Amino acid sequence: MHIKLLALDSSSKSCSVAVLSEQGITEKTLLDTTKGASKALIPMLNAALVAARLTLKDLDGLVISQGPAASFTGLRLSASLAQGIAFSFNLPVIPVSTLAAQAQQWLSQHDASSLDSIGVVIDAKMQSYYYASYFIKDGAVAKPQTAPTIMSLDVLQQAISLNPPSVLLTEVPLLLDTTAKTQQIIEPQHLNARYLLSLAASKLKTQPLSSFKAEDATLDYLRTEAFWTIN
Repeated sequence: MHIKLLALDSSSKSCSVAVLSEQGITEKTLLDTTKGASKALIPMLNAALVAARLTLKDLDGLVISQGPAASFTGLRLSASLAQGIAFSFNLPVIPVSTLAAQAQQWLSQHDASSLDSIGVVIDAKMQSYYYASYFIKDGAVAKPQTAPTIMSLDVLQQAISLNPPSVLLTEVPLLLDTTAKTQQIIEPQHLNARYLLSLAASKLKTQPLSSFKAEDATLDYLRTEAFWTIN
């Protein structure tokens, strides 16, 4: 029987919903959330389920973007909605790193055959930045090279120059050591929830779905403590 998962993300300048079913992946994405992701998520969720010919009762689990991200409010919005559904229907919740999903999205859209690693930078505001890098295996995100962390700009630039990834995804141009062999890709970061599903599928290769408890779902904030539990 094909596993059926619902993924939700509102961590970036867009919000996105994706459903994995026997029909494949059905997705709905809103690129401009200036009018409010809170008003868009539930209609998008319903539309994606209808397109996949499913109801909430048909789901086997949910997938959330756990951060870190520039908008902690956005993270909490989609994660809280997912957790509410999970508690109502007794479903597991799989948390996926937002930085890893951003990296996976780029890798899925480009030829990564010559690349060894990929880094992602997100502006964390207050003169700080979220950063993580990942080794690449078979064109996909593998284990972390640098675990998600938060740091000042000068420390970030030093860290990247000392251990440069092959590609760096960033919205903010960085002044790297000229000897660093890193290609900077400067573009807005709009995360599509289908890539949360990709990484959730990788987790399920080593962990059973039943091991992911809704009450254990956490958000990765990093600024004041490693993890914040969703309330």
